[in-house]
Amino acid sequence: MEYGNNALSFSISARQSVCTRHFVELRKMVSINFSQQRYTMHNDYSRSAGYSRLEIAFILVLVLFVGLLAVTKYFDISREAEQAMEPGLIEGVRDGIAAYAEESRSRGNSQHYPTVLDEAEPGASTSRDLFFDRVLEKGVAVEGWSKLERNQYRTPSGKRIVYNPQTGEFLISAEGTSPTPEQPPLPDKP
Repeated sequence: MEYGNNALSFSISARQSVCTRHFVELRKMVSINFSQQRYTMHNDYSRSAGYSRLEIAFILVLVLFVGLLAVTKYFDISREAEQAMEPGLIEGVRDGIAAYAEESRSRGNSQHYPTVLDEAEPGASTSRDLFFDRVLEKGVAVEGWSKLERNQYRTPSGKRIVYNPQTGEFLISAEGTSPTPEQPPLPDKP
């Protein structure tokens, strides 16, 4: 029986030594993995601490591109706003001429329309030389408008406008021709 006990004891101690060996090997593997993880974690951390020059250059190019698009869109909108304002100002002056004529008729004046629309000197409009101050409440100083001579103006789009004090017409004219109304003429009756 002793022999059996010794065999049992031997097998237990052999198992313990095998387990111990496995445990030591496992421990070495774990410590190697941990040290590798520390190393890789440290490298990952140092890599993510900032952006590379390429990433920064890419972001700068992207921001510049978006900025360029925004600036060009802004100038397009500004140009469209100027072009949209021009017909409104022309109609405002025409309405002002009509209101002046109505007030003049109600007072019994023989001269229904103003002889001039403003006292501005020929040239570009300025805050001191307002255009259309006789027919508009405050006059205007709009960039792009210029006075060619008495009762003749140029719009920002290059149109020439002529005021006729006898008829009160404020008409758009092509260069070198007589002024014509904006609306097409009515067809002749047969």
